[in-house]
Amino acid sequence: MFKAVLCGSAAFAVMTAAAGSATAQVAVDPDTATLGEVVVTAQRRSENVQTTAAAVAVLTGADLERKSVRDLRDLQNATPSLTVSDAGILTFANIRGIGLNLQSPTVVSGVATYRDGLFSPSPIFLNEGLFDIASIEVLRGPQGTFVGQNSTGGAIFQTSRSPVIGDNSGYLEGQVANFETVKLAGGVNLPVSDVFAARLAFNSESRDSFYDNRGGRLAPGDVHQTSARVGLIWSPNEAFTALWKTEYNEGRSDGYAQQPIPGTLYAPLDPTDPFVLNYDRQDVMRNERSIRNALEIKYVLPGGTTLRSLSGFQYGNQHFINDNDGTSSNEAYQDQSILDRVYSQEINLISPAGERLTWVIGGSYVKQTARLNLHIYNERFPFGPRGIFPRQDVFIDTLNPKTSAGAFAQVKYAVTDRLEIEAGVRYSSDTQTQEGALTLSPTPPLPGRLDASRPRFEDEDTTGKLSINFKVDANNFIYGFVANGFKAGGVNVPGGVFESETVVDYEAGWKSTFFDGHVRSQVNAFYMEYDNLQLNVFDPAAGGTTSVTNVGQSEIYGVEAQFQGRFDSLAFDFTASYVKSELGGLTLIDTRALPGGSGQGLGVQCPAGAPSNPPVCFNYDPFRTSVSGRRNPYSPEFTVSAGLEYDFALANGDRLTPRVDTAYIGEQSVSVFENPRFDFLEARQIWNVQLTYEHQAWRAVAFVTNVGDEVYVSGKSGDSQFYGAPRQYGLRLARSF
Repeated sequence: MFKAVLCGSAAFAVMTAAAGSATAQVAVDPDTATLGEVVVTAQRRSENVQTTAAAVAVLTGADLERKSVRDLRDLQNATPSLTVSDAGILTFANIRGIGLNLQSPTVVSGVATYRDGLFSPSPIFLNEGLFDIASIEVLRGPQGTFVGQNSTGGAIFQTSRSPVIGDNSGYLEGQVANFETVKLAGGVNLPVSDVFAARLAFNSESRDSFYDNRGGRLAPGDVHQTSARVGLIWSPNEAFTALWKTEYNEGRSDGYAQQPIPGTLYAPLDPTDPFVLNYDRQDVMRNERSIRNALEIKYVLPGGTTLRSLSGFQYGNQHFINDNDGTSSNEAYQDQSILDRVYSQEINLISPAGERLTWVIGGSYVKQTARLNLHIYNERFPFGPRGIFPRQDVFIDTLNPKTSAGAFAQVKYAVTDRLEIEAGVRYSSDTQTQEGALTLSPTPPLPGRLDASRPRFEDEDTTGKLSINFKVDANNFIYGFVANGFKAGGVNVPGGVFESETVVDYEAGWKSTFFDGHVRSQVNAFYMEYDNLQLNVFDPAAGGTTSVTNVGQSEIYGVEAQFQGRFDSLAFDFTASYVKSELGGLTLIDTRALPGGSGQGLGVQCPAGAPSNPPVCFNYDPFRTSVSGRRNPYSPEFTVSAGLEYDFALANGDRLTPRVDTAYIGEQSVSVFENPRFDFLEARQIWNVQLTYEHQAWRAVAFVTNVGDEVYVSGKSGDSQFYGAPRQYGLRLARSF
């Protein structure tokens, strides 16, 4: 299949004269039918993406609709080197194989996610939908200056549409599709006065499950989501602007749709159809709610320097009950709730643009308080071959306060009209503590474990970037830089701490505009040294427990290419990435290879020469596995995407635009062990098509996603797997005013 997509993409590129996408599809100049300027704002000022020394992809709200990007998962189909995988309660986002690959309430992603400028560390915020979006920027590689910690893989900046003073406009949109999908969305800009404006936006969506649950009336995997946002802007003069946004999101469903991985304990009880479930539990559910408040104030000082303040408060609450075995067995379930509060403040001083020397200095502070209440029930009998613990209850009730503070500065100096030097540095300080208890209550009874030590993690680090940029001519820009980043460590739920992981990125790129502005390209190559990886590691010396531990290092290198183009009515885009990663110096124990498929009840490592005698001790040495030379989890070697559309101008002034998109994501592993039975997500290729008809203020879009009805596994967690969406088709009708 990959050969087919490469051949098709190559022909497509030749046909369009090496066209493609900055995953930034951009505005079109109606007079010349060329490409308009793409602007990136992640570095605290508006910059032309073609003269910015960064590997970045930008999509406008219109691009999201054209490319059928409905949520964060779809973003991987329009951006090179990005993967987004399902893991039940969590969504694992990774860029170049760096991000998040394990479930822990104290581990954050290495791909930092920002919404309207606010860092959103909680997994609850990743499940929010996309509506009334101005742009999404995906920055690849460590963002050590402006983002700092928790951006070892990169960062995703999502910006909603802001109110505009003096503008009176809006839109209303409705959608119907298969699986009983009904969606209603809209937005309106209200010019209250000459200095004040408001914007209101909403989104409501309901959809039946893709799955048939033979176990009862519930429909795991269904969607019922409501979102609303209010934006207010006040600008009494040219120097001062205050922008306030409040967003509310609510989602509920009959829980997560998961099935046991073939070959695992409960797989014999699973129906053979990938979209048929057989849950025994009748109380599975998922309820989520989040609120976000952001206040941005800008004041232009005498001389042109801008003082910027961004204050935020985010609240997230999630409760779910899960059928952990995903079958008719009543042996495993989970009841979990998370309550997250995030307070943040950032202050910037931004020099005027267009000067020979430009600079940005700033400081930031984030305080997050996460409370986890978790009950996991597991009864291995009658499947448990050892029968040591036929029943186990785990209760976790913890409070994890985290604080992060940083100070940063970036300067850019034009040595000549063509040569510039750019340098950035950031100092970061992180603190995390833990209160609460973890109680293990197996049968026969063993003493519960109370974590009374109140472990504390503290760390500080300095990151940054040094870049040399050269404008070859008006249409060609090349750069080379070295940058570093780190992801903060933290506290394990049972106790103890794990350290920060770090990455150094050596990168060079070339951005070009050619064919008289009809085609643009962005090509970059990179080599990264990734150290102190945070992984879930089984430790036989600690009583056979699994916890987050820093182990090993990895080398990552590759090439990424993005193109976009337009010739009159023809528009096209293309992205591709080749990423190679290699772990080094790492030997671990895969608990699935142990007797019974886990380390439960085996005991600590036996003394040298002593025979195994569970549950007192066990000889784990024969089960140690070297994973050196294997790839990073969630790091496909190849990703490719392409899109093509043609705008037909009809005689009555209406427009008809057919579009086709395809995306290929190569095979990826979910674990460093790379067990061929359990640990791989197969390569997949998805096709989407749509036909847009525009008549004055009306727009109708007929669409089909996953045209070939490709059946693929979109993620795995433990012994469970999750399937991607099947074919969906429908009609969207919108009116602007």
